Amino acid sequence: MSAILIALLTSLLIALPQPARDLTGTSWQLSAINGGDGKTVTPDDGPKYTIAFEAFGTLRLRVDCNRGTGNWKSPAAGQLTIGPLAVTRALCADSLSDRILKDIGFVQSYEIKGSRLIMSLGNDRGTYAWEPLGLTSPQAD
Repeated sequence: MSAILIALLTSLLIALPQPARDLTGTSWQLSAINGGDGKTVTPDDGPKYTIAFEAFGTLRLRVDCNRGTGNWKSPAAGQLTIGPLAVTRALCADSLSDRILKDIGFVQSYEIKGSRLIMSLGNDRGTYAWEPLGLTSPQAD
C-alpha cells in the first residue's frame, strides 16, 4: 500500500507546473525578434544587444552603441515588467536600438524555453528571444 501511495505522490509532484526560473543574476544576448506581424529579425551581432537582471530589481542593458540602466520586476511567476530606463541616446547606424528601446516597455511576461529567455510583449506585439550571455553584466566599450 505504501509503495502505491509513494508512486501516486511522485506522479502528482512531477505533474505540477514548475516555478519560473528567477532572472536575478542572469545576462542574455539577443538572438531574435519575432514581430506581431509574423516577421523575424535576427541581429547581425547578438552581443551588441544584451540585458542583465541584477539583484534588487536593477536592470542593465546594451543596445548597440547605447547603454542603459533601469528597473525590472517579476511580481508573479512568468510576469515581467521593465522600466523606467535611463539610456544614452547616441545615433547607432543600421541598428535595432530604437526598436528595442521602444518595445521593452511593453514586456509583460517571460518564459525560459530550454536555455532561451522568451520575453513576450503585450497586445500581440511579438516576442524577444535571448540566449545566455553568462553571469556578468553587459560591459561598456
